[in-house]
Amino acid sequence: MQSLAFFFLAPVLIATLGATAADPPRPADGTYVYAIVGTPALTSSTVVVRTDGGTVSTTESVSVAGAPVVATTQYATDTLLPTHYRVVEAGTTTDVAFSGTTATVAKPPLTFRANPGTDLLAVGDGMVAYVAMLPSVLAAHPGRPVSLLGLNGGKVVTVRSVPPTEARPADVPAADIAGAIEETENGLTFSYWTDPRTNAVAAIDVAGLTIRLLR
Repeated sequence: MQSLAFFFLAPVLIATLGATAADPPRPADGTYVYAIVGTPALTSSTVVVRTDGGTVSTTESVSVAGAPVVATTQYATDTLLPTHYRVVEAGTTTDVAFSGTTATVAKPPLTFRANPGTDLLAVGDGMVAYVAMLPSVLAAHPGRPVSLLGLNGGKVVTVRSVPPTEARPADVPAADIAGAIEETENGLTFSYWTDPRTNAVAAIDVAGLTIRLLR
C-alpha cells in the first residue's frame, strides 16, 4: 500500500473520549472521513478510532484504483506506541508485531529496528490513519525523535517536530492548530493542522497532495 510519507506533531489540548485521566491525549473515538486531492487512484479515506481497555486502534479503509485496502493499527493507550499492525490488500494479509524498538513481520519473516539515535518505533505505513495518530504519539514523548516503519519499500526513517512555517490555507479554520515535522534523513518538512475539538489531524498539504477532514 502506498504511504504518504512521514508526518506530524502538534500539542494536543483537550481530553479525549475513551481516554483515562492518566492516558496521553489522542484523537477521539469516532469515524473520520478524509477527502484526498492529487492522486487519481485514491480520492478518500475512512478512519475509525476505537478504544477497548488499554488499546486504541485505528482502522483505515480505502479504495486504491478500485481495489479495497484495510489497515489496522493497535496502540497502547498509556504510551500511544504501536503493538500490532495489519494490512489486508489484494487478498494478502500482512501482520507486524511491535515490541520496544523492534518490528517483526510474520510473513515473509522480516525484522526492522529503530534507527540509531532513536528509542521509539512507530507505524509510518498506510495513507491517513497513522497521520491522525502521530501528533499524539509525538506529544506523548516530547523532544524525542521517532523512527517510522513504512512497509512500502521496507524503509525506516526518523522524524522530529519542528516549528510550523507554512501559511495557513484559506480553507483551514483559524482555530485549527498548526504543526510540522521534519524527516531528518533528507530535511523534508511536512505541514498539518489539528482540530482541537478532537485532536485529529484535519488538514495536510504535502508533496502535491491536499487532504482534508470532512466535518
